[in-house]
Amino acid sequence: APGSAVGVSLLEGDLDLSVTGTVTHVDEGRVYAFGHPFYNLGPTRFPLKKAWVYSVFPSLQVSWKIAAALDAVGTMDQDRTTAVSGRLGEAPRMIPVEMRLRSPRADERVFRFRMVEDELFTPLLAYVSLLSVLQGHERAFGAATLRLDARLALAGGREVRVRDVVANDQPAPQAAAVLAGPLAVLAANAFEPVTVAGIEVAVDALETVERATVARAWVDGPLPLRPGTTVPLKVQLRTHRGATTVQTLAVAVPASAPTGRYTLRVADAATMDALEQREMRQPFVARDMGQLVRALGKLRAGNRVYARLSRPGSGAIVGGEYLPALPGSVLSVLGSADQGTTVVPLPASAVWEGEIATDQAVTGWRQVVVPVER
Repeated sequence: APGSAVGVSLLEGDLDLSVTGTVTHVDEGRVYAFGHPFYNLGPTRFPLKKAWVYSVFPSLQVSWKIAAALDAVGTMDQDRTTAVSGRLGEAPRMIPVEMRLRSPRADERVFRFRMVEDELFTPLLAYVSLLSVLQGHERAFGAATLRLDARLALAGGREVRVRDVVANDQPAPQAAAVLAGPLAVLAANAFEPVTVAGIEVAVDALETVERATVARAWVDGPLPLRPGTTVPLKVQLRTHRGATTVQTLAVAVPASAPTGRYTLRVADAATMDALEQREMRQPFVARDMGQLVRALGKLRAGNRVYARLSRPGSGAIVGGEYLPALPGSVLSVLGSADQGTTVVPLPASAVWEGEIATDQAVTGWRQVVVPVER
Protein backbone atom coordinates (compact mmCIF):
# COMPACT_ATOMS: atom_id res chain seq x y z
CA ALA A 1 0.00 0.00 0.00
CA PRO A 2 1.16 3.61 -0.50
CA GLY A 3 3.50 4.63 2.32
CA SER A 4 4.52 1.08 3.25
CA ALA A 5 8.08 -0.26 3.03
CA VAL A 6 9.19 -2.17 -0.05
CA GLY A 7 12.42 -4.05 -0.73
CA VAL A 8 14.47 -5.01 -3.78
CA SER A 9 17.05 -7.79 -3.41
CA LEU A 10 20.26 -8.49 -5.32
CA LEU A 11 21.38 -11.35 -3.04
CA GLU A 12 19.23 -13.51 -0.79
CA GLY A 13 19.97 -16.46 1.46
CA ASP A 14 23.03 -16.89 3.67
CA LEU A 15 24.25 -13.65 2.11
CA ASP A 16 21.77 -10.81 1.68
CA LEU A 17 22.14 -7.57 -0.23
CA SER A 18 18.87 -5.64 -0.40
CA VAL A 19 17.63 -2.07 -0.61
CA THR A 20 14.46 -0.74 1.00
CA GLY A 21 12.29 2.23 0.11
CA THR A 22 8.72 3.49 0.20
CA VAL A 23 5.73 2.59 -1.95
CA THR A 24 4.36 5.63 -3.79
CA HIS A 25 1.36 4.20 -5.62
CA VAL A 26 -0.29 0.87 -6.48
CA ASP A 27 -2.40 0.58 -9.63
CA GLU A 28 -4.03 -2.83 -10.32
CA GLY A 29 -0.94 -4.82 -9.35
CA ARG A 30 1.56 -2.30 -10.72
CA VAL A 31 3.70 -0.87 -7.89
CA TYR A 32 5.54 2.46 -8.09
CA ALA A 33 8.13 3.15 -5.39
CA PHE A 34 11.20 5.06 -4.18
CA GLY A 35 10.48 8.34 -5.97
CA HIS A 36 14.05 8.21 -7.29
CA PRO A 37 16.13 5.71 -9.28
CA PHE A 38 17.78 2.61 -7.88
CA TYR A 39 20.61 2.77 -10.45
CA ASN A 40 18.57 3.97 -13.45
CA LEU A 41 19.18 0.63 -15.16
CA GLY A 42 16.06 0.67 -17.31
CA PRO A 43 14.45 -2.78 -17.75
CA THR A 44 15.31 -5.12 -14.87
CA ARG A 45 14.32 -8.49 -13.36
CA PHE A 46 14.86 -8.08 -9.61
CA PRO A 47 12.77 -9.56 -6.76
CA LEU A 48 10.22 -7.12 -5.36
CA LYS A 49 9.66 -7.79 -1.65
CA LYS A 50 7.79 -6.76 1.40
CA ALA A 51 10.03 -4.96 3.89
CA TRP A 52 10.05 -4.10 7.58
CA VAL A 53 11.66 -1.03 9.14
CA TYR A 54 12.99 -1.80 12.64
CA SER A 55 14.26 1.63 13.60
CA VAL A 56 14.79 5.12 12.22
CA PHE A 57 17.83 7.24 13.05
CA PRO A 58 16.99 10.92 12.41
CA SER A 59 19.84 13.25 11.55
CA LEU A 60 20.12 16.82 10.27
CA GLN A 61 22.87 15.58 7.95
CA VAL A 62 21.69 12.16 6.68
CA SER A 63 18.84 10.22 8.27
CA TRP A 64 18.91 6.45 7.92
CA LYS A 65 17.03 3.37 9.03
CA ILE A 66 17.58 -0.28 9.89
CA ALA A 67 15.33 -2.37 7.67
CA ALA A 68 15.06 -5.87 6.22
CA ALA A 69 13.58 -7.28 3.04
CA LEU A 70 11.04 -10.06 3.66
CA ASP A 71 9.04 -12.31 1.33
CA ALA A 72 9.06 -11.78 -2.42
CA VAL A 73 5.75 -10.50 -3.81
CA GLY A 74 6.63 -9.81 -7.45
CA THR A 75 9.21 -8.49 -9.87
CA MET A 76 10.76 -5.05 -10.18
CA ASP A 77 10.93 -4.62 -13.95
CA GLN A 78 11.68 -0.91 -14.40
CA ASP A 79 14.37 1.31 -12.86
CA ARG A 80 13.96 4.86 -14.14
CA THR A 81 15.02 8.40 -13.22
CA THR A 82 11.79 9.23 -11.37
CA ALA A 83 10.97 5.89 -9.71
CA VAL A 84 11.21 2.12 -9.77
CA SER A 85 8.19 0.02 -10.65
CA GLY A 86 7.22 -3.61 -10.70
CA ARG A 87 4.30 -5.99 -10.85
CA LEU A 88 2.87 -8.10 -8.05
CA GLY A 89 2.88 -11.82 -8.71
CA GLU A 90 5.65 -14.21 -9.68
CA ALA A 91 9.21 -13.47 -8.52
CA PRO A 92 12.03 -13.64 -11.08
CA ARG A 93 14.47 -16.52 -11.40
CA MET A 94 17.73 -16.12 -9.47
CA ILE A 95 21.06 -17.93 -9.84
CA PRO A 96 21.75 -20.49 -7.07
CA VAL A 97 25.25 -20.16 -5.61
CA GLU A 98 27.13 -22.44 -3.22
CA MET A 99 30.46 -21.35 -1.71
CA ARG A 100 32.59 -23.68 0.42
CA LEU A 101 35.45 -22.30 2.49
CA ARG A 102 37.98 -24.78 3.88
CA SER A 103 40.77 -23.95 6.30
CA PRO A 104 43.07 -26.03 8.56
CA ARG A 105 42.06 -23.93 11.56
CA ALA A 106 38.27 -24.38 11.29
CA ASP A 107 35.53 -26.67 10.03
CA GLU A 108 34.30 -26.29 6.47
CA ARG A 109 31.89 -23.39 6.08
CA VAL A 110 29.15 -23.57 3.44
CA PHE A 111 27.23 -20.53 2.16
CA ARG A 112 24.15 -21.01 0.00
CA PHE A 113 22.40 -18.04 -1.55
CA ARG A 114 20.90 -16.70 -4.77
CA MET A 115 21.87 -13.73 -6.91
CA VAL A 116 20.02 -11.81 -9.59
CA GLU A 117 20.57 -12.70 -13.23
CA ASP A 118 21.78 -9.49 -14.82
CA GLU A 119 24.52 -8.64 -17.33
CA LEU A 120 25.90 -5.88 -15.13
CA PHE A 121 25.24 -7.16 -11.62
CA THR A 122 25.90 -10.92 -11.85
CA PRO A 123 29.72 -10.62 -12.25
CA LEU A 124 29.84 -7.78 -9.72
CA LEU A 125 27.81 -9.74 -7.16
CA ALA A 126 30.00 -12.83 -7.64
CA TYR A 127 33.02 -10.66 -6.86
CA VAL A 128 31.39 -8.99 -3.85
CA SER A 129 30.01 -12.21 -2.37
CA LEU A 130 33.26 -14.18 -2.56
CA LEU A 131 35.22 -11.20 -1.26
CA SER A 132 32.77 -10.84 1.65
CA VAL A 133 33.06 -14.54 2.53
CA LEU A 134 36.86 -14.43 2.47
CA GLN A 135 37.23 -11.16 4.37
CA GLY A 136 34.56 -12.16 6.88
CA HIS A 137 36.14 -15.50 7.80
CA GLU A 138 39.82 -15.14 6.84
CA ARG A 139 42.25 -12.37 7.64
CA ALA A 140 42.16 -9.41 5.28
CA PHE A 141 45.88 -8.56 5.57
CA GLY A 142 48.97 -10.70 5.89
CA ALA A 143 50.55 -13.60 4.05
CA ALA A 144 47.97 -16.06 2.76
CA THR A 145 47.31 -18.54 -0.03
CA LEU A 146 43.89 -19.18 -1.61
CA ARG A 147 43.19 -22.16 -3.85
CA LEU A 148 40.07 -21.56 -5.92
CA ASP A 149 38.05 -24.18 -7.81
CA ALA A 150 34.79 -22.93 -9.34
CA ARG A 151 32.20 -24.49 -11.63
CA LEU A 152 29.92 -22.27 -13.71
CA ALA A 153 27.03 -24.39 -14.97
CA LEU A 154 25.34 -22.97 -18.09
CA ALA A 155 21.99 -23.81 -19.61
CA GLY A 156 22.15 -26.55 -22.22
CA GLY A 157 24.61 -28.71 -20.27
CA ARG A 158 27.68 -26.56 -20.90
CA GLU A 159 29.99 -25.55 -18.07
CA VAL A 160 33.15 -23.57 -17.39
CA ARG A 161 35.68 -24.69 -14.77
CA VAL A 162 37.83 -21.99 -13.20
CA ARG A 163 40.89 -22.99 -11.14
CA ASP A 164 43.64 -20.80 -9.76
CA VAL A 165 45.97 -20.26 -6.81
CA VAL A 166 46.71 -16.81 -5.40
CA ALA A 167 49.50 -16.24 -2.85
CA ASN A 168 50.37 -12.76 -1.56
CA ASP A 169 49.65 -10.37 1.31
CA GLN A 170 46.07 -9.65 0.16
CA PRO A 171 44.87 -12.53 -2.03
CA ALA A 172 41.10 -12.16 -1.49
CA PRO A 173 40.43 -9.41 -4.09
CA GLN A 174 42.45 -11.26 -6.73
CA ALA A 175 40.67 -14.57 -6.02
CA ALA A 176 37.28 -12.83 -6.26
CA ALA A 177 38.31 -11.32 -9.60
CA VAL A 178 39.26 -14.78 -10.90
CA LEU A 179 35.66 -15.87 -10.32
CA ALA A 180 34.02 -12.69 -11.65
CA GLY A 181 36.11 -12.43 -14.86
CA PRO A 182 34.63 -15.39 -16.78
CA LEU A 183 31.11 -14.39 -15.70
CA ALA A 184 31.67 -10.90 -17.11
CA VAL A 185 32.92 -12.34 -20.41
CA LEU A 186 29.92 -14.68 -20.69
CA ALA A 187 27.42 -11.96 -19.80
CA ALA A 188 28.83 -9.53 -22.37
CA ASN A 189 29.27 -12.04 -25.22
CA ALA A 190 28.10 -10.98 -28.67
CA PHE A 191 26.52 -14.31 -29.69
CA GLU A 192 23.58 -15.24 -27.49
CA PRO A 193 22.05 -14.58 -24.06
CA VAL A 194 23.68 -16.82 -21.47
CA THR A 195 21.68 -18.42 -18.67
CA VAL A 196 23.82 -19.38 -15.69
CA ALA A 197 22.15 -22.44 -14.18
CA GLY A 198 24.28 -22.42 -11.03
CA ILE A 199 27.64 -21.54 -9.50
CA GLU A 200 29.71 -23.75 -7.20
CA VAL A 201 32.87 -22.38 -5.58
CA ALA A 202 35.36 -24.12 -3.28
CA VAL A 203 38.22 -22.21 -1.66
CA ASP A 204 41.05 -23.68 0.41
CA ALA A 205 42.66 -21.00 2.59
CA LEU A 206 46.11 -21.15 4.18
CA GLU A 207 47.72 -18.49 6.36
CA THR A 208 51.11 -18.97 4.71
CA VAL A 209 52.50 -17.90 1.35
CA GLU A 210 52.78 -21.00 -0.83
CA ARG A 211 54.73 -19.52 -3.72
CA ALA A 212 57.61 -20.81 -5.87
CA THR A 213 59.79 -19.51 -8.69
CA VAL A 214 61.09 -21.43 -11.70
CA ALA A 215 64.83 -21.44 -10.97
CA ARG A 216 66.20 -23.90 -13.57
CA ALA A 217 65.07 -26.15 -16.39
CA TRP A 218 67.09 -28.75 -18.26
CA VAL A 219 66.72 -31.89 -20.38
CA ASP A 220 68.03 -34.85 -18.39
CA GLY A 221 69.08 -37.00 -21.32
CA PRO A 222 71.45 -37.31 -24.26
CA LEU A 223 71.41 -34.68 -26.99
CA PRO A 224 70.47 -34.36 -29.78
CA LEU A 225 66.92 -35.56 -29.24
CA ARG A 226 65.54 -38.20 -31.57
CA PRO A 227 62.05 -38.12 -33.14
CA GLY A 228 59.68 -40.61 -31.55
CA THR A 229 61.51 -40.67 -28.20
CA THR A 230 60.56 -39.43 -24.74
CA VAL A 231 63.04 -37.58 -22.52
CA PRO A 232 62.71 -36.25 -18.95
CA LEU A 233 62.49 -32.50 -18.43
CA LYS A 234 63.71 -31.40 -14.99
CA VAL A 235 62.32 -28.20 -13.47
CA GLN A 236 63.77 -26.78 -10.28
CA LEU A 237 61.42 -24.68 -8.17
CA ARG A 238 62.58 -22.38 -5.39
CA THR A 239 60.14 -21.32 -2.67
CA HIS A 240 60.10 -17.79 -1.27
CA ARG A 241 61.97 -19.18 1.78
CA GLY A 242 64.76 -20.59 -0.40
CA ALA A 243 63.95 -24.31 -0.35
CA THR A 244 64.24 -26.10 -3.69
CA THR A 245 62.40 -29.02 -5.25
CA VAL A 246 62.81 -30.70 -8.61
CA GLN A 247 59.80 -31.72 -10.72
CA THR A 248 59.97 -34.05 -13.72
CA LEU A 249 57.90 -33.93 -16.89
CA ALA A 250 58.19 -36.37 -19.79
CA VAL A 251 58.72 -34.58 -23.12
CA ALA A 252 57.51 -36.58 -26.11
CA VAL A 253 59.28 -35.67 -29.35
CA PRO A 254 56.88 -36.40 -32.25
CA ALA A 255 57.96 -39.10 -34.67
CA SER A 256 57.39 -36.66 -37.55
CA ALA A 257 59.62 -33.93 -36.06
CA PRO A 258 62.14 -32.73 -38.69
CA THR A 259 65.79 -32.02 -37.95
CA GLY A 260 66.45 -28.60 -36.46
CA ARG A 261 66.93 -26.48 -33.37
CA TYR A 262 63.90 -26.47 -31.09
CA THR A 263 62.99 -24.15 -28.24
CA LEU A 264 61.84 -25.64 -24.95
CA ARG A 265 60.12 -22.98 -22.84
CA VAL A 266 59.09 -23.54 -19.22
CA ALA A 267 56.92 -20.81 -17.70
CA ASP A 268 54.13 -19.82 -15.35
CA ALA A 269 50.58 -19.25 -16.56
CA ALA A 270 50.85 -15.47 -17.00
CA THR A 271 54.07 -15.71 -19.01
CA MET A 272 52.71 -18.42 -21.30
CA ASP A 273 49.52 -16.40 -21.85
CA ALA A 274 51.60 -13.32 -22.72
CA LEU A 275 53.68 -15.39 -25.17
CA GLU A 276 50.56 -16.59 -26.97
CA GLN A 277 49.18 -13.05 -27.08
CA ARG A 278 52.39 -11.79 -28.72
CA GLU A 279 52.22 -14.62 -31.25
CA MET A 280 48.63 -13.78 -32.18
CA ARG A 281 49.51 -10.07 -32.61
CA GLN A 282 45.88 -9.20 -31.94
CA PRO A 283 43.32 -9.67 -29.15
CA PHE A 284 41.53 -13.01 -29.05
CA VAL A 285 38.02 -12.71 -30.51
CA ALA A 286 35.83 -15.81 -30.42
CA ARG A 287 33.88 -16.78 -33.55
CA ASP A 288 30.94 -18.33 -31.71
CA MET A 289 29.67 -19.25 -28.28
CA GLY A 290 31.21 -22.71 -28.36
CA GLN A 291 34.68 -21.34 -29.00
CA LEU A 292 34.25 -18.79 -26.21
CA VAL A 293 33.26 -21.48 -23.69
CA ARG A 294 36.20 -23.66 -24.77
CA ALA A 295 38.60 -20.74 -24.39
CA LEU A 296 37.33 -20.00 -20.87
CA GLY A 297 37.71 -23.67 -19.98
CA LYS A 298 41.36 -23.57 -21.05
CA LEU A 299 42.35 -20.69 -18.80
CA ARG A 300 45.69 -21.53 -17.20
CA ALA A 301 46.03 -21.92 -13.43
CA GLY A 302 48.57 -20.14 -11.25
CA ASN A 303 49.76 -23.33 -9.52
CA ARG A 304 51.01 -25.05 -12.66
CA VAL A 305 54.26 -25.05 -14.60
CA TYR A 306 53.65 -25.05 -18.35
CA ALA A 307 56.11 -26.36 -20.91
CA ARG A 308 56.16 -26.08 -24.70
CA LEU A 309 58.52 -27.54 -27.30
CA SER A 310 58.40 -25.51 -30.51
CA ARG A 311 60.26 -25.17 -33.77
CA PRO A 312 60.39 -22.62 -36.59
CA GLY A 313 57.60 -23.68 -38.86
CA SER A 314 54.37 -23.02 -40.69
CA GLY A 315 51.97 -22.80 -37.79
CA ALA A 316 49.17 -20.25 -37.73
CA ILE A 317 46.22 -19.04 -35.71
CA VAL A 318 43.16 -19.41 -37.92
CA GLY A 319 39.95 -17.80 -36.74
CA GLY A 320 41.22 -17.80 -33.17
CA GLU A 321 42.14 -21.52 -33.22
CA TYR A 322 45.78 -22.52 -32.74
CA LEU A 323 46.94 -24.78 -35.62
CA PRO A 324 50.64 -25.56 -35.08
CA ALA A 325 51.59 -27.43 -38.28
CA LEU A 326 49.78 -26.35 -41.41
CA PRO A 327 51.18 -27.01 -44.91
CA GLY A 328 52.04 -23.89 -46.89
CA SER A 329 49.39 -24.68 -49.49
CA VAL A 330 46.67 -24.74 -46.80
CA LEU A 331 47.89 -21.46 -45.33
CA SER A 332 47.78 -19.75 -48.72
CA VAL A 333 44.20 -20.91 -49.33
CA LEU A 334 42.98 -19.90 -45.87
CA GLY A 335 44.69 -16.53 -46.13
CA SER A 336 43.16 -15.59 -49.45
CA ALA A 337 40.88 -12.56 -49.41
CA ASP A 338 37.74 -14.44 -50.47
CA GLN A 339 37.86 -16.86 -47.53
CA GLY A 340 36.92 -14.27 -44.93
CA THR A 341 39.11 -16.02 -42.32
CA THR A 342 41.61 -14.27 -40.09
CA VAL A 343 44.97 -16.02 -40.43
CA VAL A 344 47.96 -15.01 -38.29
CA PRO A 345 51.18 -16.84 -39.33
CA LEU A 346 53.35 -17.92 -36.40
CA PRO A 347 57.14 -17.64 -36.35
CA ALA A 348 57.24 -20.94 -34.45
CA SER A 349 54.83 -23.80 -33.96
CA ALA A 350 54.44 -26.02 -30.90
CA VAL A 351 55.08 -29.74 -31.44
CA TRP A 352 54.50 -30.72 -27.80
CA GLU A 353 52.94 -29.17 -24.70
CA GLY A 354 52.76 -30.33 -21.09
CA GLU A 355 52.20 -29.10 -17.57
CA ILE A 356 53.11 -29.89 -13.97
CA ALA A 357 50.66 -29.35 -11.11
CA THR A 358 52.13 -28.03 -7.85
CA ASP A 359 50.81 -26.99 -4.44
CA GLN A 360 52.16 -23.45 -4.85
CA ALA A 361 51.55 -20.34 -6.93
CA VAL A 362 54.27 -20.42 -9.58
CA THR A 363 56.12 -17.49 -11.18
CA GLY A 364 59.08 -17.20 -13.55
CA TRP A 365 60.24 -18.86 -16.73
CA ARG A 366 63.26 -20.51 -18.37
CA GLN A 367 64.11 -21.35 -21.97
CA VAL A 368 66.34 -24.09 -23.37
CA VAL A 369 67.42 -24.60 -27.01
CA VAL A 370 67.70 -28.30 -27.89
CA PRO A 371 68.76 -29.94 -31.19
CA VAL A 372 66.66 -32.64 -32.85
CA GLU A 373 68.19 -34.99 -35.42
CA ARG A 374 66.55 -37.77 -37.35
